[in-house]
Amino acid sequence: MIRKSSVFAAAALLAGALVTSAWAKVLIVDDDNNDPFQCSQPQYHTIAAALANATAGDEIRVCPGTYAEQVVLTQAIQLTGISFGTAQPIIKPTTLPATRASLLGDNPVAAAIIVDGNPFRITNLVIDLSAVNVSACIPYLAGVYVRAAAGFVQQTTIQNVRVAGNTACNSGVGLYVESGQTGEVLGVPTLSPARVSVVTRSSRAARRPAWSRTGRGP
Repeated sequence: MIRKSSVFAAAALLAGALVTSAWAKVLIVDDDNNDPFQCSQPQYHTIAAALANATAGDEIRVCPGTYAEQVVLTQAIQLTGISFGTAQPIIKPTTLPATRASLLGDNPVAAAIIVDGNPFRITNLVIDLSAVNVSACIPYLAGVYVRAAAGFVQQTTIQNVRVAGNTACNSGVGLYVESGQTGEVLGVPTLSPARVSVVTRSSRAARRPAWSRTGRGP
């Protein structure tokens, strides 16, 4: 199923959330460095290595290739795919070791990209979960899990998000956006919203192409 130009929540205040300052860095990732004509002067071979050296506001540019890794964004980062003709950057993890507890239902959520509580922008990527061999219904499975965060998902394809080992599972969604209680101050719950704008996106072979929840979670 494919949906395009979808907006899941109001995003009016997002435009300035990731304004690059004069001190922000651009970090370039190439999976193998074999083609110097694709991206000039790549600094890293994995997205994780670039994230380890990134600070809030930085942009990570991902060159064409296949990246067998899970990506967890815990600070304000722009993740931008660079395409050359039909060559695209593909995030295709084989395992999903990191999870986050659902803000609404307490069950863990696993995803190829987890965005946890900070502004973000994901642009021009292919996210493919076909290499993840999942047989359990929990953790809940998503292509991208946005947990109480604000940002954009643009020109991104999310595909093959399904529990192939157990088709009876009510699990597998392309994009899961969730808001809810993230803490407590003096006995008063702290509620964090999620505001995500989705533009020119496709989601294939997922049980649900996208899901936005503020009620009872997985």
